[in-house]
Amino acid sequence: MNSMLDTFDPFTPHIHLLSLGGIRVHEGAWTAFEILKTLSEEPGDELIAYHQIESRLYAQFNGIRLTWESSLLGLSHAQHACILVDARYSPDWIERSVQRAIDELFIWHKAKQRQQKAEELSVFIWVELPHHPQEKNKQKSHISRALIQLNRTIQLLDIQVLDSIESICLSTHDPKDIKHYWSQIYYTFSNLGMIEHLDLSEESEQVEYIDAFVLVPSGTFYQGGPRLAPSPEKPRHQVKLSNDFWVSQTPITKRFWTIIMADELERLEVLEVGDEPVVDITWFAAVRFCNCLSLKANLDPAYIIEDHDLPKVEFKRQADGYRLLTESEWEYATLGGFSTSLTTAPPPPAIAWTQERSQLAIHPVAQLDPNAWGLYDCLGNVAEWCQDVYRNDVYAERKKQRLSLDPCVYSGAEGERVVRGGAFDRASYLVNHYHREAYHPKASWSSVGFRVMRPQTDRSD
Repeated sequence: MNSMLDTFDPFTPHIHLLSLGGIRVHEGAWTAFEILKTLSEEPGDELIAYHQIESRLYAQFNGIRLTWESSLLGLSHAQHACILVDARYSPDWIERSVQRAIDELFIWHKAKQRQQKAEELSVFIWVELPHHPQEKNKQKSHISRALIQLNRTIQLLDIQVLDSIESICLSTHDPKDIKHYWSQIYYTFSNLGMIEHLDLSEESEQVEYIDAFVLVPSGTFYQGGPRLAPSPEKPRHQVKLSNDFWVSQTPITKRFWTIIMADELERLEVLEVGDEPVVDITWFAAVRFCNCLSLKANLDPAYIIEDHDLPKVEFKRQADGYRLLTESEWEYATLGGFSTSLTTAPPPPAIAWTQERSQLAIHPVAQLDPNAWGLYDCLGNVAEWCQDVYRNDVYAERKKQRLSLDPCVYSGAEGERVVRGGAFDRASYLVNHYHREAYHPKASWSSVGFRVMRPQTDRSD
């Protein structure tokens, strides 16, 4: 089987399989790995590739990207989930594990209310029973009470249950059992229409990328670093972003870059296809990508580009097409709705590819935890171009105002551009939500990539 690093596509519908049972650290992903390994040996299945990193497992099926992990993620950005209730262990553990699932559902519900999201959550419940009939009978009453409690929460929060099954396949590891029960889960989602390929061909008149993007709600926050931060990164000042906007879930990958820029590759460097973020891209090349993506999606391009030795780029702020994030939008999205008073310290290495963890190499996207809004690799791995022209004193000027509304410093082709987020070759103390760097827009760097956004409009709801 090919490595997932050659086939993993972050721009497909994403399902989180949450292991909610007597599964200790690493064991959940190990169990899933064994299941997927068995599936891969069966001819005719939809499994394309799988890959395990620490306590998390990734898999690519025919149109579904799957994350299976032993630790829980907040469901604030999920629309579909498979809840695995592993009832092979003690009664106390069954009750505690179901309570963890309930806690996660309430987190999703609160996030939905806060963000005023219209999306609903649908779940598939998989109850894994003890293999021996005697143990199954001993656990029966405890399982029933736990599932009644779970069902009450699901009804209270108006969550749709797609289906539920009982199995013993994790105990027996029988290939036939595993294939049978996994197919029920897989084809349940398939019947929802989730198994669809994105048409990115040249013949496509309009392409929808909704599955690759996360909706970030409008809001007000404090931008900037703490008092001990360097002068260009302070003082903290209040910023309001007045409109919701869609942000790419990951930095743009080599694979996605090559698909979108197929017509431009004669003038631009032809890049290797892969799931690492695309780098060695100038700011000007990044805005060309935005325009190409907008045209493929039948949207109004956000840039008018005049080719010169130093291209002149007019920024159409009111266009509905794709563009780079302003640095205020970038910082707001990176914070994921958390108060800046709680995020002034550098992120721990566990959530960012920094110099201490990365082995000084770029890593494929979406391999570490996302933030609360479901965005991957905001910090570390690669730094990201922003829309703004860099100015040392801009924060001090904004501090004089009570509130800055949708700020952006931009003056065409003049000036260095803001770069945010840090990279794999930066020490962890430089990889945080407020650190700012300035690069020339015509320069390219092996540690700088980008992600894109588009405003939410009546056309893109």
